[in-house]
Amino acid sequence: KAESRFFANIGTEEVTLVVRDSRGVELLKKTIALEKTVSQFREAALGVRTGFYLFDDPDLIFYSVDCLLGLKLSEKSELLDAIDDGLGAYIVVDIPGFVRIYDFNEYPYGDMPLTEGTLDTLGLPHFAKGFGRDDLVSVLSGKNLYSLTVSCNAGGYVSVNPNCELYEEGTEVTLTAIPEEGKAFAGWSGDVESSSSELLIFMNTNFALLASFSEEAYTVAFTVADQDGPIEIASVELDGEVRQTDSQGSAVFTDVTAGEKPYTVSKSGYENSTGSVNVDSDKSVNVVLQKKTYTLSTNTVGQGSVSKNPDKSTYAHGEIVQLTAVPSTGWNFNCWSGDLSGTANPANITMDSNKTVTATFTIKKYTIAASANPPAGGAITGAGSYNHG
Repeated sequence: KAESRFFANIGTEEVTLVVRDSRGVELLKKTIALEKTVSQFREAALGVRTGFYLFDDPDLIFYSVDCLLGLKLSEKSELLDAIDDGLGAYIVVDIPGFVRIYDFNEYPYGDMPLTEGTLDTLGLPHFAKGFGRDDLVSVLSGKNLYSLTVSCNAGGYVSVNPNCELYEEGTEVTLTAIPEEGKAFAGWSGDVESSSSELLIFMNTNFALLASFSEEAYTVAFTVADQDGPIEIASVELDGEVRQTDSQGSAVFTDVTAGEKPYTVSKSGYENSTGSVNVDSDKSVNVVLQKKTYTLSTNTVGQGSVSKNPDKSTYAHGEIVQLTAVPSTGWNFNCWSGDLSGTANPANITMDSNKTVTATFTIKKYTIAASANPPAGGAITGAGSYNHG
């Protein structure tokens, strides 16, 4: 005695069975009319859950109606062999007002409601893999199921709401990136790219995302001035990064990480200003630069003096000083030397360093000319060139 099972497509009214021996000799041929009960749902609107489910622990394989109709004879035979080998098999009928699950071996009797409790009682998972496909479907709803993989680097974590192993198609999932203290959210990457810490995902495919965190960053704004107002093109160095001030004396640093940060503000002709700023929030730093000061020394060669206007002990960078050489009686001004040259008197000098200027004076000279008249009348001595005095 042997027993075999066969699938017949919906709408098939009769089948012919042929029995042959091992030599291929036909022993029996019989045509069997199929009962109409097999197509009782043919005219109904079959739902997406309708189909055949094969349980190969831990996997549940779903064969939709269309899938069953498209199976090759060899595939149908393999399916029946799997059932004969003891794999669990179930049929789900999904029509309006009637959603039931059957044990294949008891169909069309022993129907049970398709609920979580029934699946748990049968020891079946709540999701199934479509035959020949990698996608998953919910046994209870018939909707496609998708996975959501979320990872993050050091510096924070991600809140997932709702947090499920699998999501039905169309489910809205809210992801919130939460940085640790002193850290900042940098952005999402992977299947979605965004800089917003909160992300709304509509599950219509599998998603894999990475939340990146970095050191918390702030803005530090410098304003640089002197006693006359804002200073343009001053160099501001903050923690190794350099900016130039604009016409308003402003230099702004962005994405500055937290911590104590040293700075140096410099400009030609000014004393450098150094310090540090504790960056624990957005900061504003006001810096007042002091102009460099210089000395101006004057010397004389010969007899005379030099006057300075203005006459001060020190001069600010860029200040202009007028020098006037004043010769003593019987002396002439000759020239300037040192940090000033030329013969102009008075003369201007611009203070951009310590300066030393020498004024050289020469004594006035006079000539005595003597002659005898008539020349034969005698001789005259003492004629010549003589210094003043």
